[in-house]
Amino acid sequence: MPKRSGAKRLAAALLPILMLLPLASCAAEASAVVYAMDTVSQIKICAESAGAAGELVSKAEAAIYRFDGIFSAENGDIARLNAGSVSSLSGYACETAAKALYVKELSGGAFSPELGALTSLWDVSGKVGEISEPPEAEDIEKALSLPGEATAADGELKISGEISLDLGGVAKGAACEYVAGEMKAAGASGGIIDLGGNVGVFGKKPDGSDVYRVALTSAEEAFAYISLSDAFVSVASSELRYFTDGEGNRYHHILDPRTGYPAESEFYAVAVICRDGAYADALSTAIFIVGWDAALVMRDRCDKDFDIVALTKAGEVKYTEDSKVIIGAVTAAPNK
Repeated sequence: MPKRSGAKRLAAALLPILMLLPLASCAAEASAVVYAMDTVSQIKICAESAGAAGELVSKAEAAIYRFDGIFSAENGDIARLNAGSVSSLSGYACETAAKALYVKELSGGAFSPELGALTSLWDVSGKVGEISEPPEAEDIEKALSLPGEATAADGELKISGEISLDLGGVAKGAACEYVAGEMKAAGASGGIIDLGGNVGVFGKKPDGSDVYRVALTSAEEAFAYISLSDAFVSVASSELRYFTDGEGNRYHHILDPRTGYPAESEFYAVAVICRDGAYADALSTAIFIVGWDAALVMRDRCDKDFDIVALTKAGEVKYTEDSKVIIGAVTAAPNK
C-alpha cells in the first residue's frame, strides 16, 4: 500500500460504502473507532457486562493493529517479504495469500495479489482528491511483465523473480474475519467489525436477535439492504478512491491485471456476501472487473458459497436470487 499523507488517507477512508443500521442500545455494549490498515475501522462488541465489552473492544483494537503489521506492503511482514528481508511467511499471511491466489485462478487472472509494482506505479490512494497524470503506457507494460510468481503451499508464502505482493484487495476482509473469530473465542456474545467497507457480523445483538440489517452504499447513498447472520460482506466501488487528470478523466483504484489500467466495469459497486471474509473481499474486486455473467460462472465453481448484490451504471440493482448467505429478500433502495 503506497504511502500518503494522513489527511489524504483519512479523507479517502471516510468515504463509506457500507453502513450497519442502528442496533438496540444495551449497557453490555462497547464500541471504538480505530485508524489502521489504511482506513477507518469501527468496532462494536456485546458481552455479559459493560466492563467485559470494553475489554473485548480493546483486544479487537490490538488485533487490528497486529494484522496491519502483517499485511502492510509499506512496513509490515509483506513489505519484508517483498524486500527480501525474509524468504517466506507463514501463519495469517500465508493463509490469506492462498485464498487470494485461489480467487486469481477462479477469476482467470482478473484479480491478483501479485501486482505490487503496478499498484505502486499508479498510487491511486496517494492521489485521492488531486489532479495528476496517469503512468506512461510503457511503464504500465513493464510493471505487468515482471517475471516471477507467488506461491502459498505447505504453510509457507514465497515469491520468486521480480514481482512484489500487494494484499490490499483481500487483507481487510481477512482481518475482519480473524478479529471476529478472536472476539467469539474471547467470550463476546455478538458484534460488528467494520474495516473500511468490509463488515463482519457475529453472534447476537443486545435485543437477542442474531440477524443484522446492512445497508450497501455507493457514493454515500444506499442502493440496497440485506440481512445477515454470522457472515461477511465486502463492497468494491469505483466511487471510493480515485484521482482526475488535467482533462477531467477519472482513474479509480480497482486495477485490471489484464490491462494494467483501472477496470472498465459495468458496475458502480459490487457487494459479495460470504461466510469467509477474505473471499468476500477478493471476490468483490474480481466481480467488479469480470462483470455479471462471468461472476455467475465463478459462483458456480467457487468452493465457498457466496451471494452478490451490485449497482450497475444503468442504475439497476442486480443480485443472485438463490441466496446462499443473505437472509430473506434483498431490498433495493428507493430510486435505484
